[in-house]
Amino acid sequence: MLDQVSQMAFERLLVLGHPGKLAKLIDGEWDTHSSNSASVVGIVARLAKETLGVPVPESTTVEGIFEALNPEKTAQVGNALAAAIKGAIIARIGSTKALAVVLINMPGDFLGTNGDLSPWK
Repeated sequence: MLDQVSQMAFERLLVLGHPGKLAKLIDGEWDTHSSNSASVVGIVARLAKETLGVPVPESTTVEGIFEALNPEKTAQVGNALAAAIKGAIIARIGSTKALAVVLINMPGDFLGTNGDLSPWK
């Protein structure tokens, strides 16, 4: 879908989704279906450790990593992850569009963002 969007005349692009799905883009996994791509728990845990300066509690899911963090740390890790995802998308489709990334958990709560969200409010 992102490859197709890159060929269209949109001025802005909002990518919104679960970090367990979208973090796959960081690792070059563009087919994000679970049967076609690996788990990204390790990638998210490593990024969280780099962002926070301390290891995060072990979890078998990305959702679990975020659930173990307090709201301030959730935002720090979520924003860093959104920035990395945005970088991967720009590397794939180019930077001709204004791009924003929003990460949400399963209940729909914001975990992190990167980019200008004002056109979407």
